[in-house]
Amino acid sequence: MSGSGKTEELEVGQIVRHPMWGLGTVLHCSGKRDKKKVIVLFQDVAVGQRTLSIKYAKLERVESRPIFEAQADEDPEKAGKNKGEPEWDV
Repeated sequence: MSGSGKTEELEVGQIVRHPMWGLGTVLHCSGKRDKKKVIVLFQDVAVGQRTLSIKYAKLERVESRPIFEAQADEDPEKAGKNKGEPEWDV
């Protein structure tokens, strides 16, 4: 990986940049060392989801903290509730 880090450090939820396809989010990691692959969902709808070999893909890590981790920090009881609306027991 060119740029700011080792490819072995990529994990699910990590935001990466590809020189041709732009920004994307790592959905899955598999394999070890030279055979490590990642599935990346790119923001550009025309590009979509791609399976890339870390050895050849020139991915650059954009964030050090996975985006899914930030969502996990939220209180599940409060998440998704709109303030000011009554709660209904059904």
